[in-house]
Amino acid sequence: MFIAALFWVSNFNIVFSQCKRNVENKCYLVTSLIAVSLFVSNSIISEIFVYYIHNGICLGYCLCALAVYELIVFLSDDQKVWKKVHYIILSIIFLIVSVGCYETMLECFVIGALLCFFITHTFGSKENRLYSFFSWVVSGALVCFITVLARTVILFILKKVYSLESMSIGYNKLFGDCFSERGYLSMLIKKIYMKYYVHSVVYLPITIYVIAIIILFFVSICTIIKKRDFFPLASLIGIALFQILMSIVAGRAEAYHSAQFLPVVSMAAYLVVGNTFFSTPPPHSKFNNVAVASFLTIGIISCILQSIDMNKWFIQDYKKSEETKQIMTEVAEELLDNYDYSKPVVIEGATLFNPELYAEACIPFSSWKYRIICYLTNPIDIHLKEKFNANYAGLGYAYAESPTLSVLTWAHNPFENASPVKNQQYINYWKMIGYNQFSYIETDEIMNEASEIRKEKCLPGYPNDGYIYETDDYIIISLSPYDN
Repeated sequence: MFIAALFWVSNFNIVFSQCKRNVENKCYLVTSLIAVSLFVSNSIISEIFVYYIHNGICLGYCLCALAVYELIVFLSDDQKVWKKVHYIILSIIFLIVSVGCYETMLECFVIGALLCFFITHTFGSKENRLYSFFSWVVSGALVCFITVLARTVILFILKKVYSLESMSIGYNKLFGDCFSERGYLSMLIKKIYMKYYVHSVVYLPITIYVIAIIILFFVSICTIIKKRDFFPLASLIGIALFQILMSIVAGRAEAYHSAQFLPVVSMAAYLVVGNTFFSTPPPHSKFNNVAVASFLTIGIISCILQSIDMNKWFIQDYKKSEETKQIMTEVAEELLDNYDYSKPVVIEGATLFNPELYAEACIPFSSWKYRIICYLTNPIDIHLKEKFNANYAGLGYAYAESPTLSVLTWAHNPFENASPVKNQQYINYWKMIGYNQFSYIETDEIMNEASEIRKEKCLPGYPNDGYIYETDDYIIISLSPYDN
């Protein structure tokens, strides 16, 4: 992750250099180091890392940064197009592999390119080869289009080779649900507003993001006044619109574990302010010295606060993992002691077993933060905040995502439309903690039959008596009551 952050800060500094800004000033080098720390310590990474494989995300960040770098080199090179086309090819290759690590790296690429364009028009001049709006749009769109096309072809081939019939590779939602259902698109936009702006009141990575957007917005307004250049403001609008577009493609407001662009935006904002301070020798005055010291101190404090917040979520995730291990161990031991475990196992339901572990991701409804959330959302939609309320009593308003999911809930929900695959995840978990005796049902028909039995028998949830039910052919384990 540190290498990825270095790649990203290098991209922005290359653009600053193209704008003839001084990036070798010692104070600015300190600013770049703090910007790298802001990227690495951004606590949204705790949501991303908990949800996905760490090395895949880190590799995706690195390759995405390299794709942006190749695009910058292509645009800044003064050779004829056919002599520098290899830069575009490399950008496409890096982005294809990056999107292969996780598809929303495409969003990270686009937002990174928009931020580079923002910097060019804020600090550069028309003589700068990176200044051309047309060049950015055509080359960037070409890279994105070929990447999406290549990803679709690759997934189609994998689907046919491995018979992955349930895997969706289309983009039908782009022109589907959001426009066919009344109010769907407006609710999607309101949820994005809620998650990525209103939650700045309670969630530190969103607070940092909103502060970064405000800084960039202020700089864009100053650019309009000073240079009559509206492109920096257009870049910020482009960031917001592309986020909406990605949510339309996903069919829901973009999840926090998909928000890989947040560290990139905060890094860019800090570098923009730092370059304003340090690109020219500052006048020696007490006020300027205090301003510079305050700027560096704020960056360091932000890194510390983010690190504390990130560690809080990682510790919470460790506690959830230990809770899951304890539960699955108890269930396995009961199966071994009291049931014919040679029969295949059907595991149904998932819930939060110890709500106290999830309290840190919630705020009380009586808190001043919740009142501010009400002030910000009630004029738009009085019921909007109810979409994010915790679904368990006594904990209040849930603002984070991955921290509110138990490990078992996480394993259950992604596979809810592929029951045998879902059931296999529980068996795989048992194998991981040393229980290799169990097998799982491999057909939808039997899984559906087991669900009906669970409902008819009104099976209670773990750890109540009767949560395990044995039939002639298989064993049903009800982790939560059937009506959950």
